[in-house]
Amino acid sequence: MANRLRQPLSMNSFVILLVGALTVVFFCVEPLHSDQRLVIHNMVLDTTVGYDGKTVITVNGKSPGPELRLRVGERANVRVYNRMKTPTVVHWHGMSQRGTPESDGVPGVTQLPIDPGDSYLYSFTPETAGTFWYHSHWDVQRVDGLYGPLIITGGSERVGFSGPPAGDPLMWMISDWYDLGADSMLEWFKSPASQGEEPTPDRVDVNGEFSGRVFSGCPRRTSIRLINVAAINAYNVSFGVPMTVREIDGFAVAPMVLPWVVLDIAQRVVVDVDVATNVSVTVKAMSKRGDRVLSTSAKLRGDMVFFDALWQATLVPSGDASAQVPAAIVSEDLTPIPNATFELKLFLDKGLMNGSIYTPIDDGIALGTYARAMDSVVPQNAVVDLNFTNLQEGVAHPIHLHGHWFWIVAMSSDGEDATTAVGVRRDVISVPGSSWVVVRFVADNPGVWMLHCHIMWHARMARLLYETGTW
Repeated sequence: MANRLRQPLSMNSFVILLVGALTVVFFCVEPLHSDQRLVIHNMVLDTTVGYDGKTVITVNGKSPGPELRLRVGERANVRVYNRMKTPTVVHWHGMSQRGTPESDGVPGVTQLPIDPGDSYLYSFTPETAGTFWYHSHWDVQRVDGLYGPLIITGGSERVGFSGPPAGDPLMWMISDWYDLGADSMLEWFKSPASQGEEPTPDRVDVNGEFSGRVFSGCPRRTSIRLINVAAINAYNVSFGVPMTVREIDGFAVAPMVLPWVVLDIAQRVVVDVDVATNVSVTVKAMSKRGDRVLSTSAKLRGDMVFFDALWQATLVPSGDASAQVPAAIVSEDLTPIPNATFELKLFLDKGLMNGSIYTPIDDGIALGTYARAMDSVVPQNAVVDLNFTNLQEGVAHPIHLHGHWFWIVAMSSDGEDATTAVGVRRDVISVPGSSWVVVRFVADNPGVWMLHCHIMWHARMARLLYETGTW
């Protein structure tokens, strides 16, 4: 339940702690009890002028945000200060928030928004070591840069915003870039002029850059964390040489050699690549447009990679970039998948889930209240099947369930690659157009959890799952 540590600070306290954050490398200590001290990782949100004069959001002065490293099984406390002119919240993607649903970071569901000049303390315990990320869950702020990597480690290296240790995998956050601000894109999308077509990105970027040295000084065998943080596009990533997948959505898997991987929005993989010879980087945007994909590639010159602008790309048939799909990846967790005891049928179509759009609560929060007609109640400890049917032709929807991971238990067609196959554990499932997918999770985490499409422009293709019990 919420406690005093999660209440907004007064303006005086905000100023004092902000000064401390800026002078002590975004790390401070707050009093807890007379004989204890609470370690806080500070996250300061602001705006600045970025590429081509576009206003972008910064996290501790960087856009996109810097890596936050936390330790598995150890309580993490992150205080977010809002120096922007708009409200905000931060969601910790992939964190179960077991016993701490008030730290999930969803406005109107688990907390009130953080108003300009205020702060909020998120406190939670990571359960799994792996690759995750943080991002805004307010409006379309994620598109303008409010996101960053969240690495949960089982080791003894320093935690916080101090940066990755030597020898850590390279970080590739792959995104689509809009030359205009997200707010203006949203207004256009909601206007009759869009005719319901989502805004088309202008470029592909990696870590907020359109080019960069990615393999300079790397060992022959290099590990890379790939995170799709895009607004609309899935991405096919290949290096011209086989890669070995060893982690999917934060879960270790038995090593599997693949020629490429496909990441829909919010999905993550960790791969090992031999970069000594014949490396040819390709990052292909797979547009949510009918039966064709928008293709772009990255040119490798020496150890520099240059990503083509999407407007320079060509349309190619969606099947010609795919060779035979390899066999399914095997999870390192050999726990048998339990039989389902409860089912929810969910139909996806043109921004709607079960025929309606999600309506947020504007003057309170859902946590601790009753379920509305548009929400679903899930019995405590039920083994739940989420049966998704995508009624939309040619458009895949990446669906994320907060507070849980799930098994893929059935699909009407093969996934784009072996990382999406029956038996794999994920926290985001890509439901292809005109197809169905069934995923299964155990309802052992009481709270109110959002289930939603991760395409930025489909944010209201969602519903709330009220999971009974106390936390």
